[in-house]
Amino acid sequence: MWHVLFVMTNNEDKVVDFLRRQIQALNVDMPYKVFCPTRKLVHLCKGEKTEVSRVLFPGYIFMEMEETAYFRRMLRRSTKFFTILRDGEWSFETMRQDEIDAISILLNDLGEIEFSSGLVEDDRVRVLSGPLKNYCGKILKINKRECKAKIQLTFRGYPTYTYVGLNAVEKFENDSFVDARDFYFTKT
Repeated sequence: MWHVLFVMTNNEDKVVDFLRRQIQALNVDMPYKVFCPTRKLVHLCKGEKTEVSRVLFPGYIFMEMEETAYFRRMLRRSTKFFTILRDGEWSFETMRQDEIDAISILLNDLGEIEFSSGLVEDDRVRVLSGPLKNYCGKILKINKRECKAKIQLTFRGYPTYTYVGLNAVEKFENDSFVDARDFYFTKT
């Protein structure tokens, strides 16, 4: 299960490091994972493209674990940096399984969304490789200049729009790419 923590924006990495240290100090023999999903994008500065890593959901980090009883006391004492999103009293808010599945398909082992590559023709993109090949939603827009695609994810029951990296090449002429995924998007 994924549990959601709300943190001060731009402090996600600090809180993840803090929580990892605190959990290691507890010496719990239970599998856990504390992470902040990120995505790789291209940043344009003075005509030069550089690859950057941006937080997928600014202000949120995730704890993946089955049992939360060990961590409640530690988290209650350490609310300086974050707030636990919860249902009712002190039960952690958990993400719905369909939301977890949609996000985890895009993430690699490091919790990052890598670049995808594809071919574009008019209002259709054919994704050849990368995490978007497994993506089940829609690609809403493509910005070929900045190498990014706008997608919709559901987070905490609400639609969230985000950009992910997509290296798109113009025009494909034949249907020889059998193992590709086609999407239609709105041209702007």
